[in-house]
Amino acid sequence: MFRRAVVALFALLATGIALRAQDTPRIWQGVYTTAQAERGKAVFNTTCLRCHGEDLAGNTAPALKGDRFQSSWGGDQIDSLFTKVRDTMPPNFGTILDDQVKLDVVTYILQTNGFPAGTTELTVGSADLATVQILKKGEQAVVQNFSLVQTVGCLAQGPNNTWLLTRTADPVTTRDDVPSDRALTAAAS
Repeated sequence: MFRRAVVALFALLATGIALRAQDTPRIWQGVYTTAQAERGKAVFNTTCLRCHGEDLAGNTAPALKGDRFQSSWGGDQIDSLFTKVRDTMPPNFGTILDDQVKLDVVTYILQTNGFPAGTTELTVGSADLATVQILKKGEQAVVQNFSLVQTVGCLAQGPNNTWLLTRTADPVTTRDDVPSDRALTAAAS
């Protein structure tokens, strides 16, 4: 009898720990490595410093840290920031960087904004890139009224010839009206 009580207590504690881990937004669990952010810093210092400044406070381009960063990118998925960097940076300087190198720069930006490193590198095409939101410490993902959101689920026939979306993934805010291939792949898993 005592053994069953101990097993039941352990199961309750494990469930509580798992629930608390789910309450912590994924970005605060570490989605890149320190080494990756260091590589990103080296590239930033040779490619981005000219416009964004040594301390990322901005020169001729916007600041990439602090309130300016949070007001521009807060609540978005990391993929939105990566897409901006990938498709538009650096502008007109003849520098060609591959996607993974640009993603390393994004991890440096995250590190500069206080987001912790983890044990796994953030890679192009990863589920974390498509689904992890940039949220302030203690902030939970919230979908505002009239936001454009994306989710994936299963359609089931409801009453009176209606359809219901069931078994859905958590909705995420987006700026795109069409889901990216990465988001679809992440949702499918």
